[in-house]
Amino acid sequence: MNTRLFYLDAMRGSLMMLGVVLHSAQVYSPTQQWLIYSSDTSPVALFLVEVVHTFRMPAFFVVSGYFCLLTLRKYGVPLFLRLRLKRIVIPLLVTGLTINSAQALLLDGTGWANLSLQSYFLNGGWVSHLWFLNYLIVFFLCACALFSLADKTASFRMRLKTRYPHLEPRNFPFPILLMTLPLYTIALKIVGKLGLPLYWDLAGIIQGFNLLFYLQFFLFGMWMNRYPKVLQHCISTSALKLITILIAAYVASAVCSGDGNLAEIVIEEYLKMLVVWVSVILCFNFFYAVGSKPTLYFRRLSDASYTVYLFHHILVILGALILRRVDWPPLLELTLLMSIALIVSILVHTMLIQKFDSLSYAFNGKAIR
Repeated sequence: MNTRLFYLDAMRGSLMMLGVVLHSAQVYSPTQQWLIYSSDTSPVALFLVEVVHTFRMPAFFVVSGYFCLLTLRKYGVPLFLRLRLKRIVIPLLVTGLTINSAQALLLDGTGWANLSLQSYFLNGGWVSHLWFLNYLIVFFLCACALFSLADKTASFRMRLKTRYPHLEPRNFPFPILLMTLPLYTIALKIVGKLGLPLYWDLAGIIQGFNLLFYLQFFLFGMWMNRYPKVLQHCISTSALKLITILIAAYVASAVCSGDGNLAEIVIEEYLKMLVVWVSVILCFNFFYAVGSKPTLYFRRLSDASYTVYLFHHILVILGALILRRVDWPPLLELTLLMSIALIVSILVHTMLIQKFDSLSYAFNGKAIR
């Protein structure tokens, strides 16, 4: 029987493709803080940036953690590392040294950046939008260590489970679990404020705090695979209830924002992270509703999503440079920019990556099926 969770494939592919929406919207955001930006801005663009940024990468790391443990159980540690690292390291290096380098030269040549080759390579400029692949490499190595350790401690955990069955994670009520998830980030920030070395930077490619921040989502994904009941709660909890909690937490966090005392700061941070976690669970809820059955559309979307993410960034910059020469309404330009970057990157996948084995290996880390 085929037990593949098609909606998780669709979710992972869609989250990667949302990078096109995020980076295109940043061009027209009123903050004007991206690599390139338009003088004509729109609050709609800022809204898109904030919404997509809230859930996209946390949800992506949750799905990655889920599939990580799934694949580890299927193949074991040696084969898992060989397959997964090949899928990440090769596209990361090839894209970073070719497409991202061309992007840096383009920004330098058009006056949007001041390129220094030493800084570019030593401070992580070559990574650009592929930063999350470095984090996945670290998470995969940690997951392999945990997986190996779990095999060695299986008998101890069985005795512990028999003696203290109420401590089994799957027995925790899901609403209580949801309300406790934001506490990790609060603890992480408190530890950082106490002066412990969390805010380190490794050659511009990995930042200590961000690594620990996204680790919680990756581990939660592994936990979902270990305890299927947690995943079942995520896809079966009423969307209306989740949206109600989301709106209430967002409004409360907006009310609490400001320079308050320590208690107010902790409450505000808790509410912000509650918004993030509820958004992630809503993401599972939504894709289960629309993608639980296999469809050709979601299959092709999932297949092309990696290529789209690798190539879209330079296409957004190219498109933004061209659209700066016209004087159209910003929302029209934003729509055109997203459409052009998405369509061209899909064409790159279907006409090049899928057709040539060397390109598929270089940019997708696998041979053509």
